[in-house]
Amino acid sequence: TNSEVQQFYEKVSASIAEDIKIVAETKVDGLSASLRYENRKLVLALTRGDGAKGEDITNNVLHITGVRKNLPAEFPKELEIRGEVFMPKDVFANLNDERKNQGLNLFSTPRNAAAGSVRQLNSSVTKSRKLGFFGYTIIEKENFFGDTIIDMRKKLEKYNFNLNKPAMLCNSLSDMMFFHKSVSNIRGKLNYDIDGIVYKINSLSEQQKMGHTNRWPRWAL
Repeated sequence: TNSEVQQFYEKVSASIAEDIKIVAETKVDGLSASLRYENRKLVLALTRGDGAKGEDITNNVLHITGVRKNLPAEFPKELEIRGEVFMPKDVFANLNDERKNQGLNLFSTPRNAAAGSVRQLNSSVTKSRKLGFFGYTIIEKENFFGDTIIDMRKKLEKYNFNLNKPAMLCNSLSDMMFFHKSVSNIRGKLNYDIDGIVYKINSLSEQQKMGHTNRWPRWAL
């Protein structure tokens, strides 16, 4: 709601002395996943059901658009990419048409279809489902991706990674409200499901200062 956004902005304003910059992004309605790389090679992919550990889905994510088996040579040797596995809306519609023709049960939502597809024992089924992946957080020690979320997004775009769009750098509460309204107007045209908007402090150092509660970060809404 508007009041929640205003409360968040005021809370951040009270915590940060300098100009506040907040990144607004679409909140992808998918299956949370963590991709871990060693020597720039994907070695482990987990669902992130409890935020720490999850099911091993490594064999299946290798067949997902947007997941790199190997990272560019310039990237840090070790890093973790967290993001969302999702099924594009047009793929979901085609899949349910096929299942209907075959007399099979239909998937209720693209999220359920994505979750079922990525957990398949047969990775060829996962491949046929044409899933996508958007990364939104990178954990690394070398500061290769810069000091802000926008730095990270620009770096990933430079190397042709898939990102959820639209996104916007907000300098004010009115910018935040504008983004929400804009996305509401185009929500039906996006080829992936969303379950809202995420607002995050752009500065990674300010994020660290604000910290987390037991359940969620204080620097995001």
